[in-house]
Amino acid sequence: MCRIRFRWTSLAILALFAPLASGCSQRAAAVQASEFWGFTGPWDAESDRSLRDHGGRLQAVVTGWITLDSLTGMPVLPSPYTDTVRSKVGTLRRMAIVTSWHGERFHAASVRSLAAAPERLARAAGAIGRYASTMGYAGPVFDLETLEPADLQAQLGVMKAIADSSRLRGVSVIAAAIPATDTAGYPARRLLEVADYLIVMLYDQHWLEDPAIWGRVVH
Repeated sequence: MCRIRFRWTSLAILALFAPLASGCSQRAAAVQASEFWGFTGPWDAESDRSLRDHGGRLQAVVTGWITLDSLTGMPVLPSPYTDTVRSKVGTLRRMAIVTSWHGERFHAASVRSLAAAPERLARAAGAIGRYASTMGYAGPVFDLETLEPADLQAQLGVMKAIADSSRLRGVSVIAAAIPATDTAGYPARRLLEVADYLIVMLYDQHWLEDPAIWGRVVH
Protein backbone atom coordinates (compact mmCIF):
# COMPACT_ATOMS: atom_id res chain seq x y z
CA MET A 1 0.00 0.00 0.00
CA CYS A 2 1.45 3.33 -1.05
CA ARG A 3 1.04 6.66 0.75
CA ILE A 4 1.33 10.10 -0.81
CA ARG A 5 1.52 13.27 1.26
CA PHE A 6 -0.35 16.27 -0.02
CA ARG A 7 -0.06 19.95 0.80
CA TRP A 8 -3.47 21.59 1.16
CA THR A 9 -3.60 25.23 0.14
CA SER A 10 -6.85 27.16 0.13
CA LEU A 11 -7.41 29.60 -2.74
CA ALA A 12 -10.91 31.00 -2.34
CA ILE A 13 -12.74 27.68 -2.06
CA LEU A 14 -10.38 25.94 -4.48
CA ALA A 15 -7.94 23.66 -2.67
CA LEU A 16 -4.71 22.51 -4.29
CA PHE A 17 -3.09 19.20 -3.44
CA ALA A 18 0.65 18.83 -4.07
CA PRO A 19 2.15 15.38 -3.43
CA LEU A 20 5.58 15.53 -1.84
CA ALA A 21 6.47 11.86 -1.80
CA SER A 22 5.12 8.92 -3.72
CA GLY A 23 5.26 5.32 -2.58
CA CYS A 24 6.64 2.10 -3.70
CA SER A 25 4.19 -0.39 -5.18
CA GLN A 26 3.97 -1.29 -8.85
CA ARG A 27 0.44 0.09 -8.94
CA ALA A 28 1.55 3.46 -7.53
CA ALA A 29 4.28 3.76 -10.13
CA ALA A 30 1.60 4.89 -12.56
CA VAL A 31 0.86 7.92 -10.39
CA GLN A 32 2.63 11.09 -11.45
CA ALA A 33 5.50 12.16 -9.21
CA SER A 34 3.71 15.44 -8.64
CA GLU A 35 -0.05 15.72 -9.04
CA PHE A 36 -2.36 18.54 -7.99
CA TRP A 37 -6.03 18.00 -7.16
CA GLY A 38 -8.45 20.84 -6.56
CA PHE A 39 -11.88 21.23 -5.03
CA THR A 40 -14.31 23.95 -6.07
CA GLY A 41 -17.42 25.15 -4.30
CA PRO A 42 -20.02 25.20 -7.09
CA TRP A 43 -22.07 27.70 -5.08
CA ASP A 44 -19.33 30.37 -5.08
CA ALA A 45 -18.17 32.41 -8.08
CA GLU A 46 -14.83 33.09 -6.37
CA SER A 47 -14.13 29.39 -6.62
CA ASP A 48 -14.54 29.54 -10.40
CA ARG A 49 -12.15 32.48 -10.57
CA SER A 50 -9.58 30.62 -8.51
CA LEU A 51 -9.85 27.62 -10.82
CA ARG A 52 -9.30 29.82 -13.87
CA ASP A 53 -6.24 31.38 -12.21
CA HIS A 54 -4.66 28.12 -11.06
CA GLY A 55 -6.21 25.43 -13.27
CA GLY A 56 -3.00 25.09 -15.23
CA ARG A 57 -1.38 23.53 -12.14
CA LEU A 58 -4.09 20.90 -11.67
CA GLN A 59 -4.47 17.38 -12.98
CA ALA A 60 -7.89 16.80 -11.37
CA VAL A 61 -10.58 19.04 -9.97
CA VAL A 62 -13.81 18.33 -8.10
CA THR A 63 -16.48 20.50 -9.70
CA GLY A 64 -19.66 18.42 -9.23
CA TRP A 65 -21.90 17.88 -6.22
CA ILE A 66 -24.24 14.90 -5.82
CA THR A 67 -26.26 14.83 -2.60
CA LEU A 68 -27.86 11.66 -1.24
CA ASP A 69 -31.33 12.29 0.17
CA SER A 70 -31.24 12.11 3.97
CA LEU A 71 -34.21 9.69 4.16
CA THR A 72 -34.15 7.51 1.05
CA GLY A 73 -30.48 7.81 0.07
CA MET A 74 -31.50 8.50 -3.53
CA PRO A 75 -29.33 11.06 -5.35
CA VAL A 76 -30.78 14.53 -5.70
CA LEU A 77 -30.44 15.04 -9.47
CA PRO A 78 -29.96 17.29 -11.21
CA SER A 79 -27.65 18.71 -8.59
CA PRO A 80 -28.93 21.74 -6.67
CA TYR A 81 -25.47 23.24 -7.31
CA THR A 82 -24.89 23.87 -11.00
CA ASP A 83 -21.46 22.82 -12.22
CA THR A 84 -20.53 26.22 -13.60
CA VAL A 85 -17.01 25.22 -14.67
CA ARG A 86 -18.23 22.35 -16.81
CA SER A 87 -16.75 23.77 -20.01
CA LYS A 88 -13.81 25.71 -18.55
CA VAL A 89 -11.29 23.14 -17.39
CA GLY A 90 -9.73 21.91 -20.63
CA THR A 91 -8.13 18.48 -20.24
CA LEU A 92 -8.40 18.29 -16.44
CA ARG A 93 -10.03 15.22 -14.92
CA ARG A 94 -13.30 16.48 -13.48
CA MET A 95 -14.68 14.71 -10.40
CA ALA A 96 -17.96 14.90 -8.48
CA ILE A 97 -18.52 14.65 -4.72
CA VAL A 98 -21.09 11.99 -3.74
CA THR A 99 -22.03 13.03 -0.23
CA SER A 100 -24.44 12.30 2.60
CA TRP A 101 -24.20 15.95 3.66
CA HIS A 102 -27.60 17.62 3.68
CA GLY A 103 -28.71 20.76 5.49
CA GLU A 104 -26.05 21.33 8.15
CA ARG A 105 -24.72 17.85 8.82
CA PHE A 106 -23.94 14.41 7.44
CA HIS A 107 -26.73 11.82 7.46
CA ALA A 108 -25.47 8.28 8.01
CA ALA A 109 -29.07 7.08 7.63
CA SER A 110 -28.92 7.73 3.88
CA VAL A 111 -26.17 5.12 3.47
CA ARG A 112 -27.89 2.63 5.77
CA SER A 113 -31.19 3.11 3.94
CA LEU A 114 -29.65 2.43 0.53
CA ALA A 115 -27.73 -0.62 1.74
CA ALA A 116 -30.91 -2.12 3.20
CA ALA A 117 -32.85 -1.76 -0.07
CA PRO A 118 -30.99 -3.47 -2.95
CA GLU A 119 -33.45 -2.45 -5.65
CA ARG A 120 -33.33 1.20 -4.56
CA LEU A 121 -29.54 1.04 -4.36
CA ALA A 122 -29.41 -0.28 -7.92
CA ARG A 123 -31.59 2.63 -9.09
CA ALA A 124 -29.46 5.13 -7.19
CA ALA A 125 -26.22 3.68 -8.57
CA GLY A 126 -27.60 3.72 -12.09
CA ALA A 127 -28.73 7.33 -11.78
CA ILE A 128 -25.34 8.44 -10.45
CA GLY A 129 -23.47 6.49 -13.13
CA ARG A 130 -25.57 7.99 -15.90
CA TYR A 131 -25.23 11.49 -14.48
CA ALA A 132 -21.46 11.15 -14.13
CA SER A 133 -21.19 9.93 -17.72
CA THR A 134 -23.44 12.68 -19.07
CA MET A 135 -21.51 15.38 -17.21
CA GLY A 136 -18.17 13.99 -18.33
CA TYR A 137 -16.84 13.28 -14.82
CA ALA A 138 -13.76 11.08 -14.45
CA GLY A 139 -15.28 9.64 -11.29
CA PRO A 140 -16.92 10.16 -7.90
CA VAL A 141 -15.29 11.22 -4.64
CA PHE A 142 -17.33 9.62 -1.85
CA ASP A 143 -17.79 11.77 1.26
CA LEU A 144 -19.90 9.61 3.59
CA GLU A 145 -18.98 10.80 7.07
CA THR A 146 -20.29 9.99 10.59
CA LEU A 147 -20.61 6.28 9.81
CA GLU A 148 -19.87 3.78 12.59
CA PRO A 149 -17.85 0.53 12.52
CA ALA A 150 -21.10 -1.44 12.33
CA ASP A 151 -21.89 0.38 9.07
CA LEU A 152 -18.81 -0.91 7.23
CA GLN A 153 -20.63 -3.48 5.09
CA ALA A 154 -23.31 -0.93 4.24
CA GLN A 155 -20.64 1.61 3.32
CA LEU A 156 -18.76 -0.86 1.12
CA GLY A 157 -21.95 -2.08 -0.53
CA VAL A 158 -23.13 1.42 -1.42
CA MET A 159 -19.71 2.49 -2.68
CA LYS A 160 -19.29 -0.67 -4.77
CA ALA A 161 -22.70 -0.41 -6.39
CA ILE A 162 -22.09 3.20 -7.40
CA ALA A 163 -18.49 2.50 -8.46
CA ASP A 164 -19.52 -0.49 -10.61
CA SER A 165 -22.32 1.46 -12.27
CA SER A 166 -20.01 4.40 -12.94
CA ARG A 167 -17.23 2.24 -14.39
CA LEU A 168 -19.70 0.55 -16.72
CA ARG A 169 -20.41 4.00 -18.13
CA GLY A 170 -16.79 4.99 -18.72
CA VAL A 171 -15.81 6.48 -15.37
CA SER A 172 -12.18 5.69 -14.62
CA VAL A 173 -11.34 6.95 -11.10
CA ILE A 174 -13.02 6.12 -7.77
CA ALA A 175 -11.96 8.08 -4.67
CA ALA A 176 -13.20 8.42 -1.10
CA ALA A 177 -12.59 11.12 1.49
CA ILE A 178 -12.31 9.60 4.98
CA PRO A 179 -11.75 10.91 8.52
CA ALA A 180 -8.13 10.66 9.63
CA THR A 181 -8.86 9.55 13.19
CA ASP A 182 -11.51 6.86 12.64
CA THR A 183 -9.78 3.73 11.39
CA ALA A 184 -12.54 1.52 12.81
CA GLY A 185 -15.35 3.10 10.81
CA TYR A 186 -13.15 3.76 7.78
CA PRO A 187 -10.49 0.99 7.49
CA ALA A 188 -8.23 1.90 4.59
CA ARG A 189 -7.48 -1.64 3.40
CA ARG A 190 -11.17 -2.53 3.11
CA LEU A 191 -12.12 0.71 1.40
CA LEU A 192 -9.32 0.27 -1.13
CA GLU A 193 -11.11 -2.88 -2.26
CA VAL A 194 -13.56 -0.46 -3.91
CA ALA A 195 -11.77 2.87 -4.26
CA ASP A 196 -8.63 3.70 -6.24
CA TYR A 197 -7.70 6.59 -3.93
CA LEU A 198 -8.44 7.51 -0.32
CA ILE A 199 -8.23 11.17 0.65
CA VAL A 200 -7.45 11.07 4.37
CA MET A 201 -8.78 14.28 5.88
CA LEU A 202 -5.90 15.60 7.96
CA TYR A 203 -6.69 19.14 6.92
CA ASP A 204 -9.34 21.65 7.91
CA GLN A 205 -10.96 24.54 6.08
CA HIS A 206 -9.07 27.80 6.43
CA TRP A 207 -8.91 31.29 4.96
CA LEU A 208 -6.58 32.58 2.25
CA GLU A 209 -4.19 34.06 4.82
CA ASP A 210 -3.86 30.87 6.88
CA PRO A 211 -0.81 28.61 6.58
CA ALA A 212 -1.01 25.37 4.61
CA ILE A 213 -2.16 22.18 6.36
CA TRP A 214 -1.01 18.67 5.49
CA GLY A 215 -3.23 15.93 4.14
CA ARG A 216 -2.55 12.42 2.90
CA VAL A 217 -3.79 10.32 0.01
CA VAL A 218 -3.62 6.51 0.05
CA HIS A 219 -3.49 4.72 -3.30
